[in-house]
Amino acid sequence: MTKGPRLLMTHRNTALLLERARIRVEGARVVYDQVEGDLARTFNIPFANLAVLFLGQGTSLTQSAARLLSEEGVYVAFTGTDGVPLHYGSLTNYQVTKYMHQMYRVSTDHERSFNAAKAALARRADLIMEISGKVRTSIGVTVDESALSEACDMVHTMLSRVEEPANILSLEGGFTKKLYSLYAHNIAEPGFTRVHGAGNRTSRAGIANSRLDQGNYLAYGIAGAALWSLGIPASLSFFHGKTRAGGLVFDIADIFKDAIVLPCAFGTYRSETEFRETLTDLLDDHSALEHCFSFLKFTLEGT
Repeated sequence: MTKGPRLLMTHRNTALLLERARIRVEGARVVYDQVEGDLARTFNIPFANLAVLFLGQGTSLTQSAARLLSEEGVYVAFTGTDGVPLHYGSLTNYQVTKYMHQMYRVSTDHERSFNAAKAALARRADLIMEISGKVRTSIGVTVDESALSEACDMVHTMLSRVEEPANILSLEGGFTKKLYSLYAHNIAEPGFTRVHGAGNRTSRAGIANSRLDQGNYLAYGIAGAALWSLGIPASLSFFHGKTRAGGLVFDIADIFKDAIVLPCAFGTYRSETEFRETLTDLLDDHSALEHCFSFLKFTLEGT
């Protein structure tokens, strides 16, 4: 059977998150089975129209299903509660080397890398103002709008003055702390402290930290898919991942995660599954993957 043209990554649904499911091939389809009580049900996965498949807790993937997902260029990421994500992009989907060479020139040139870092933080602030209000409205989270706008405006003001990468890191750190403090009132934790990998669900602050971990992993999966589809190694960072493996994934994910993941993490949900499903839908609704490609295009222009 002759296959039609593959749908461009930018035209696909961003992500699908599955938990407690067995993914397999049935005929020419990729399907997943889920058991609820005594009832077992089978669903299709629209893999030709999917960019990222997140596999949560209790999920298995057969070899034949992995092969079909690979053939359609689907990026697979295993992600569990508070667990470190495992990302898989097939090496049989060879990409042109053009974008890799362009990003190498950005990553290794001080001026280009510095300008890319400034542009990334500016874009991060812009997307917070463009997107986060819609996200908050959809999940019932509130924030001091004037204080948020002031913080984002301050980022632009300070970026026009910075002269060294260390200054950008300092600016980013202060901006991030301000964002946490603005959202912390939603969980009645004015002194909220961000703790990575805490795994503590005995308090509202612990739950928010856990959700931030989970949400960030989803954001990293989307950023990783964008880089993989363009053939850009994740080690070619231009910002705070300079000495960290996979740093470019964090650079790109940071552009949109405070606009979508951060407000979601401070919402109220009936279960953690509902939180993850809500976040996955919002990442798709607000075009997280497209924002990755848009910024990468901007960064690589002129190289």
